[in-house]
Amino acid sequence: MPMTLAVWLCIFLTVITTAFYNIFLKQYKDRLVLLFWVEIFTYIWYLLALFFKKHILGHDTSDTHKMIFDLTYTNLPLYLLMALCFVSSLIFLNHLLKKYEISLVIPLSQISLLIAASGYILLGDPFQPAVLIGICIICFGAFLSSLTRFSLKDLNKISGKLILDMFLYATLVALTLIITYQTTQQTHQTQMIQQWFADSFKSLHTFHFYFYNPFYFNIGVRFFIMLFFIIAFYVFEKKTFKEPFIGLKKHPWFIIKTSLVYFASLISYYYAYNEMINKNILSGLFKLTIPTILILSILIIKEKAHLPKIIGAIIIVLGGAIAVAL
Repeated sequence: MPMTLAVWLCIFLTVITTAFYNIFLKQYKDRLVLLFWVEIFTYIWYLLALFFKKHILGHDTSDTHKMIFDLTYTNLPLYLLMALCFVSSLIFLNHLLKKYEISLVIPLSQISLLIAASGYILLGDPFQPAVLIGICIICFGAFLSSLTRFSLKDLNKISGKLILDMFLYATLVALTLIITYQTTQQTHQTQMIQQWFADSFKSLHTFHFYFYNPFYFNIGVRFFIMLFFIIAFYVFEKKTFKEPFIGLKKHPWFIIKTSLVYFASLISYYYAYNEMINKNILSGLFKLTIPTILILSILIIKEKAHLPKIIGAIIIVLGGAIAVAL
């Protein structure tokens, strides 16, 4: 089924907002403090969007508090697992960026695209060889984008430890994508898995499992992502209670701006996600954020443009075109 103009516009908006979000992360000194508030404000923006959609657009006078509780409580085991994987990936990424350059980490982490693509297909997403070929080309382009020049010295930066770290990080990211698919897409495979979860927890008479539109799914899972991140921030990262509040006091508009850009990227991405049959095509097109980040990094934070990065960006665009056109 051909993609509509609205879907193309949402993909374009997703690429632009995600690229700006990554630039903002680069610009902020204490990345964890910024992420702390981004997760909190993102949940707030989702609740406000629900209120606007339900009461202003839909003229629905039913109990909103009960609806939020139901959305949060349904699929609870899956939400907890996804929140754990998502927050773990953020914390792990932060530690990786302390040891390695961001221009090395982000492109190499795109192996998550291949892992998630395999998961989508196993869960019933349509199998199209051209899409997988495009994804492989995108991953190769992302690898080239991690280099500053074509030399053995740059290749030596990619140690076995880095590859293992990237694989672990990519697996966590892929798991969040696969769980999202499981809770939002009705296929024969996902229905079987959902029924297995329902049967497994039936004796407890506690949890219910439903397929949700991605918007409502995010309202449910974002509460636990916010909660888990706050716990990780204070317990595992051992930050002081005052640190995020000092950051908010110093840079309130930057933090709010970053959270709004992130929220916009989620809303536009999940609209396209809900409208497209083949999720792997969307995943491939979403990786156009890498060349976009490269362009914005050159224009905004004055990073140098190295030849491998430019060639890698061109290859990523080519991979995205193959995934869509063939």
